[in-house]
Amino acid sequence: MKCDELRTPILLTLGLAPLLVFLTGCETATNYTIPDAVCDRKVDPSLLAPLLPSGRKFEARQESTKENASKCVIYVDDAMALRINEIRDQNKFDIWKYSRRYNNPVKSDAGEVALNSDDWLIAMNPCPRRGKYHILDVIISAGAVDEAKTRELERFAKAYLPEGMRSMGCTK
Repeated sequence: MKCDELRTPILLTLGLAPLLVFLTGCETATNYTIPDAVCDRKVDPSLLAPLLPSGRKFEARQESTKENASKCVIYVDDAMALRINEIRDQNKFDIWKYSRRYNNPVKSDAGEVALNSDDWLIAMNPCPRRGKYHILDVIISAGAVDEAKTRELERFAKAYLPEGMRSMGCTK
């Protein structure tokens, strides 16, 4: 084999090596851990994880706390990924009329009156200790949303609802 014949594959390999190192460093693996409690609410990390994008850093911020309302925002790599809003002492209203601004709303069994759309779920349930209603409003803010993620949103909301209602003073 001549020297010129060896030089081309060696140069090609040396030229591709930095590109391979760069591309491997850009993987989108999830390197964060989801805690068992988010904004003072117990959560099942295995139900929350499918709703979040991959990334390196998880952070949950309680961005609003009032006596009758809570807004928890989850960030992945400093970008908003999910919002969990709760409102207590709400009058009953028609969530179907309210949902017109969202895509593809369908009836959900995540609450007494609930609907799920592509990236949003709302559930309205009686708040027996207060005499009015508790609203759970969960919105996926990041990542692609498909039918599977919509089902995961419903699973998360169904599991989250009892803890949210308890924390908001609706149940014991």
